[in-house]
Amino acid sequence: MQTGDHGMKSARRHYVDGPFGQMHLRMAGAPSDRPPLLCFHMSPMSGRIFANFIAEMGRDRLAIAVDTPGFGMSDRPAEPPEIADYARAMAAVIDALGIDGPVDLMGYHTGSLISCDLARLRPQQVRRVILVSAPLLTDAERVEMRALYPEVPPSLDGEHLLKRWRGFVHHNLGRGVDMNSVADMFPDGLLGRNKAWWGHRAAFNHQPDMGLPEVAQPVLIINPGDDLQQFTPRAKMYLVNGRIVEKPEWGRGFLDGFTLDAATLARSFLDNPDPFGSLTGKANPY
Repeated sequence: MQTGDHGMKSARRHYVDGPFGQMHLRMAGAPSDRPPLLCFHMSPMSGRIFANFIAEMGRDRLAIAVDTPGFGMSDRPAEPPEIADYARAMAAVIDALGIDGPVDLMGYHTGSLISCDLARLRPQQVRRVILVSAPLLTDAERVEMRALYPEVPPSLDGEHLLKRWRGFVHHNLGRGVDMNSVADMFPDGLLGRNKAWWGHRAAFNHQPDMGLPEVAQPVLIINPGDDLQQFTPRAKMYLVNGRIVEKPEWGRGFLDGFTLDAATLARSFLDNPDPFGSLTGKANPY
């Protein structure tokens, strides 16, 4: 596998038209007997967080990481979107790529919400779903989160950027990710520009159960040691057909820090006739 800039494995770039304008994709691999894997990132990042992961998954399938509308290099909606709007945009990506067979999904934080909505929107097409964390929040916790992730106006001295940097280091440094890698990730966290808070707004507006009770497809939830670790186990009361795998040794940057391990876990769920029969991580059988 070739290695691109900053040591990251290469992925092809692509644009498709969506309901809010152009959408930017990273693509690796080629169509095969395995369903394509579509990956949706957290807010306020971009599909860059999946770049190494999809390069590895692309060894035996088509793997795609999408920049959510308004983030990365995807065009921004005219008005603040909801999770259902993001899911509709991801459905448009599937159609624009001419994929009419089954697909698998992987979502990270906000991307987990998008994945659940898309699984409900297209129950006959979405086959299996991987979620990295489940942002299941109480009403009081939503209030706290809205206060923690508000709209941040620019300041003359650049303090708004320093605040973002300090938070980024806090959440990403360690667990397989060094300072150089954190610095390489950081610019993508700024690509949402002055509307970056829209992603969190949509997440905190979403239904409290994430729609999980309506997702009949097999669902694997990975619970890494990040800021949603304490909330994710609540998914057990909503899962119809799923498992939670505890990975406390992984942090936010685990897709870069533990790429091969993450791909092995994903394949153990996606590629076996029994999705939960050969999981490589410690699973809680909810």
